[in-house]
Amino acid sequence: AWRQLHSDFFAQFSNGAHVLTPVSGHHIQFDEPHLVVAAVDQVIRLSQEQAQRRALEAARAKLGGDLQAAAAAADPQAAVEQAIRAPGLSEADVNNAGYAILGDGKQAPRAQLAALVLGANARLYPKSDNAADSHGEVLLKLGRRAEARAEFARALSLAEAAGRSPRVLDSYRKHLAEAAELAAKP
Repeated sequence: AWRQLHSDFFAQFSNGAHVLTPVSGHHIQFDEPHLVVAAVDQVIRLSQEQAQRRALEAARAKLGGDLQAAAAAADPQAAVEQAIRAPGLSEADVNNAGYAILGDGKQAPRAQLAALVLGANARLYPKSDNAADSHGEVLLKLGRRAEARAEFARALSLAEAAGRSPRVLDSYRKHLAEAAELAAKP
């Protein structure tokens, strides 16, 4: 009954642990101090992970606001470059922010800002095939066909050198072919 009461109590919590040991009694800190140390370490680790998640969420939210403000800045490109260098942000975070700004791509100012963001990301991560491909996509939406084609070619080259999967390579080849086809049109 006692164990069931303990189990019922601990079932209320989403990130706890109920540790049973046949060795200790009421003085676990003396009988098995390693279990106490492990529990404290777990609480510290989970707390640090939660703080890191919150900091990343805050950095992503700040990035979104900073990028929107960059559109109205005297030098939008410099403002974008500064915003994406915020601590804790990854290439993927910036890429996602660029696509979020782009939205459906029908509003020219949004597409221009997305091009600044994705272009800055591609420059910040020059060895990233994904960043190059994303920059190529927004350039193609803006009708900048030759630049898009160059970015797609760069993405494909980087991906081949990195040994990316056939699916990724095929995607980049498709983008490159699309840009080449559009570039051939008047």
